[in-house]
Amino acid sequence: MANTAFTDTDHLTHTLRRGPRHIQLRPTLIEGCLAGTGPSLTPPFPP
Repeated sequence: MANTAFTDTDHLTHTLRRGPRHIQLRPTLIEGCLAGTGPSLTPPFPP
């Protein structure tokens, strides 16, 4: 959504709804963003 000039409210609404869907379909995108920070996406083992 960066550097986007929205032409009307429908364009804004469409972009806001489509954006999270792209992220949802590409889980490696989130993993890649978190890779540099160190948290793990795997649950911890029970004690």
